[in-house]
Amino acid sequence: MVFCFLRLGSATAPDRVAITALTLYALLPIIRNTAAGITGVDPAVREAARGMGMTARQVLFQVELPLSLSTVLAGIRVATVLTIGVATIAAAVGAGGLGEFIFRGLAMVNNQLILAGRNSRSRTRAAGRLLPQRARTPPAARAVTLR
Repeated sequence: MVFCFLRLGSATAPDRVAITALTLYALLPIIRNTAAGITGVDPAVREAARGMGMTARQVLFQVELPLSLSTVLAGIRVATVLTIGVATIAAAVGAGGLGEFIFRGLAMVNNQLILAGRNSRSRTRAAGRLLPQRARTPPAARAVTLR
């Protein structure tokens, strides 16, 4: 999301509006999943970290965030898929993007353009879903082996 704002200097007004709206729209699932992941950490684990003498900052960065990483990554994945889906509508305000072929095809009653836009959007959306399974699995769960 930060990279989108770095390019805003060369963007036109509709592009800025679309990028800003999509960025703000993507923040909700990320923040919600981050909060859910951190609050979902077992209180006994937090108490054990405090008992070892960790500060609140150390507990957050060395205990809570690593344990909630799978939930945070799930939020990023959801935000990516939602943003790609909503970015299709950005063409309606003149910002271009994935929906441009779809809207052109609708205006010209050209089914091939509509399908071309749908296919490009579907491929991009599918690529956004492909976070590696290893990144979504917490390290503690990977360490458990069945005997």
